[in-house]
Amino acid sequence: MKKFIFSITVLTAMFLMIACGGSDSKNDDNKNQNQSSGVCTYGTYECHGEDSYFCGYPDSSNEVMWIFAEKCNDGCNEQTGKCVENSNSENGDHEDPSGSDSEEDYSNSESEEPTCEVDDNLTWSSKSESMMTWEQAVSYCENLSEEGVSDWRLPTVCELRSLIQNCPATEIDGSCTFTDNCLNVTECMNTDCIGCGGNENGYSKFGDLYGFWSSSEAEFSAGSTEMAFSVNFSYGSVDQNVTSLTNYVRCVRNAE
Repeated sequence: MKKFIFSITVLTAMFLMIACGGSDSKNDDNKNQNQSSGVCTYGTYECHGEDSYFCGYPDSSNEVMWIFAEKCNDGCNEQTGKCVENSNSENGDHEDPSGSDSEEDYSNSESEEPTCEVDDNLTWSSKSESMMTWEQAVSYCENLSEEGVSDWRLPTVCELRSLIQNCPATEIDGSCTFTDNCLNVTECMNTDCIGCGGNENGYSKFGDLYGFWSSSEAEFSAGSTEMAFSVNFSYGSVDQNVTSLTNYVRCVRNAE
């Protein structure tokens, strides 16, 4: 009888050890999966290896992911997530390794606050039937013939923002600082461009949902990248997407 009870005790202890170990392993797997998925906080920067990555919306999946921002020639500042300024730049200055004066430089800038100004007489095409890459979107509008006219083009980011409604921060006169004359993500980014959160009805004057391409190409302080601006009408957000990924399109023309 004692041997029987001892055997039960040993088996129970082994079961608990396996269960606990399995739980830890599962938690570790979940943690690693979350890290590998690249999910991040929109608008932040992080060093990945020697390069800088920006957290943005890669396409119309509505998930924020790490996107390549800059190739760092002189290393990446772990505190800011941005490149240390290239010593071969024109002014020869280096970014403060502490990152303490990065925001100060922008806040003390004498440049005017970026604003959107668009033609009041814009005519919009119908929504594209399918999603496409940025280069395909440019070509799509250049070759579009609709309503008896063919002088369509891909809208600028400000023109696309003019279609946002019920999201004050990213509407054309809102506080989001991404405009036709402020396309440098490093310098012009502010959290107001995130939009107003998911809404099943969207924030488009046309009732559109998901992402739509603009013609405005995104820039970073270390140079341009293969990214362009878009508006995600599901969130009312002004985003930067890798040009090889896909969004919807509405073309525009200046009415006569």
